[in-house]
Amino acid sequence: MIAKHRAEMDAAYRLDIDARRTALELLQNPFLTYFANLDTPALIIQTGIGDFPTAIFIDRHIEAMNSWVKVLVNTDVVQDNGVDTDFTFYFLWSNNTDQPAVIVNAATSLVFNGTCRVFAAGDTGLFSDDSDYADVMGQLTVWRWRGWIDPITGQNFDQTQVVLPGTPSGSVVGLKATGGGLFGNEGIDPKNQPQEFNNQALDLNAGPLAVPPGAEVLFEVAMTLQYGFTAGGGDISDLISVDFANDELGYLVRCPGVLHEVSGPVPPNA
Repeated sequence: MIAKHRAEMDAAYRLDIDARRTALELLQNPFLTYFANLDTPALIIQTGIGDFPTAIFIDRHIEAMNSWVKVLVNTDVVQDNGVDTDFTFYFLWSNNTDQPAVIVNAATSLVFNGTCRVFAAGDTGLFSDDSDYADVMGQLTVWRWRGWIDPITGQNFDQTQVVLPGTPSGSVVGLKATGGGLFGNEGIDPKNQPQEFNNQALDLNAGPLAVPPGAEVLFEVAMTLQYGFTAGGGDISDLISVDFANDELGYLVRCPGVLHEVSGPVPPNA
C-alpha cells in the first residue's frame, strides 16, 4: 500500500520543502507585513477513528472570538478499543492578491474550563485490577485547500496536509488509574490525580508557508479526546469523567480564532 502511493508521498514532501524554501526566499527581500485575524470558524464538528460516541458532544457555538464546544464523558464502560475522537474548529484564509504571500506564523489557542478524573476498581483478583485512562490534547493542522498547483509538474495538491515547523500539537492532561484502595486511587502517580482547568490555554503555532496567488489555506484547530479501559470496567468504583459541559460552572472548551502574520513582496513603486 505504501509503495503504491510512494510517488504521491514524495511529491507532497517535495512540495512542502519547496514551499518552505520559497517562503524563506521571499522573506529575504523587502516585504509588507500585516496580521490577519480569523476570529470566526466556518464550521465546528466532531470526528473520530472508527466508532465514536456522538452523545458526548453536548453543544457548540460559533461567534467572533468566542466559539466553543461542550463535551461530557461520564462512564464506567467503554468499547473494547477505547475512544479516539476530535472536536474541530475550521478556519479558512485566502491570499486574495496576484502575488505570492508568506504566512510567517499562524497561532491559535484552545482554552479549557472543566475537570477530568479517572478511577479504577481494585480487589478483583491478584492480577486483574481494573485500569483506565483519559487523555486530552490539542492540535493545529494546516491544509492546502484550493489553488495549489505544482508549477513544475502541474499536479494538483488541493486538500492535502502541509507539515510545518512550530508547535502544532500539545498535551493538556493524561490520566491513568489502576485498581487498589476504596476508590481505585491507591498507587496512582500524584501527577495523575483528578485535575481542574480554569481558563487553561494550550497555545499552538506553525509556519512559515508560502501561499500562491489566489490560493486558500484551511486551518484545523482540534481538541483530541482519548479514553478507555485497558482492563476491566463496569464496576461501581470504575469511572472516566471528562466534564467540559457544566453550564452552572461555565465549563467548555473555547477557540478564540487563528491569528497569522502575513508577509508579501513590496510593490515595485512602493
